[in-house]
Amino acid sequence: MPSENEISSATGLEKPFFCEGFDLRKGQIVMMDYNSSGSTSTVEYEEVQATRKTLPPWNVVLLDDNDHTYEYVIGMLADLFGHPLPACFQMAQEVDASGRVVVFSTHRERAELERERIHGYGADPRIDRCKGSMSAIIEPAQGS
Repeated sequence: MPSENEISSATGLEKPFFCEGFDLRKGQIVMMDYNSSGSTSTVEYEEVQATRKTLPPWNVVLLDDNDHTYEYVIGMLADLFGHPLPACFQMAQEVDASGRVVVFSTHRERAELERERIHGYGADPRIDRCKGSMSAIIEPAQGS
């Protein structure tokens, strides 16, 4: 066992405490105080049940425009979200027909990040008049 001086100089503490053992069934932690001649003391603790809250879902919604091709939309959705190509094609058809399509659902902070990734994806090189990325918004998912 280290001496009191060795412990104090190594840790910089006047009264170092060392955990000697746990008895979780009794709700006790046994501590050994080496500064007071090896006496033990029992510390009671209260068991706390951790709970995880689920965050409300948000949708990332891609908005239609006439400055991006189907190939661009399909490629972007596959690159950014990893959707399979048939799903990307269906989303491209939906955004073209209805003006908007939900491309991803997640918690709000991630939805904001994914919207910014769409905005930063860049222009469609297949269309000369295209000056930038597509637009997207986020909105609370239905029923949340």
